[in-house]
Amino acid sequence: MLKSAHCHASLGREIRDVLTWVEAQNEAVDVRVQQSSFRALDKWAYREDSQSIRHDSGKFFSIDGIRVRTNWGYKAQWEQPIINQPEVGYLGFLVKEFEGVLHFLMQAKIEPGNVNKVQL
Repeated sequence: MLKSAHCHASLGREIRDVLTWVEAQNEAVDVRVQQSSFRALDKWAYREDSQSIRHDSGKFFSIDGIRVRTNWGYKAQWEQPIINQPEVGYLGFLVKEFEGVLHFLMQAKIEPGNVNKVQL
């Protein structure tokens, strides 16, 4: 990996080319965040049985409440919301070594919560 990190010659793109491409994608995409009331959200509801906020389809994520108890810090117990997204999946890179240098295949995408819109 050290050899790959210090390699300036590549069969693909230089790191700076990838970063420039990501910056260009961030400038090209228009992402808008709009505050809405909970009542205005279609198919989202508070579920009394699970005491959580969920989509009618059961997909996406839920907002659940948790009670935290600890013997560390200044507070022994508190309650807070947590985003629960129990989807099964893998995040990773496909990696191939060419002439002793690692090359990575990645996906660039936009998701809610991404700080800079497009992320690898």
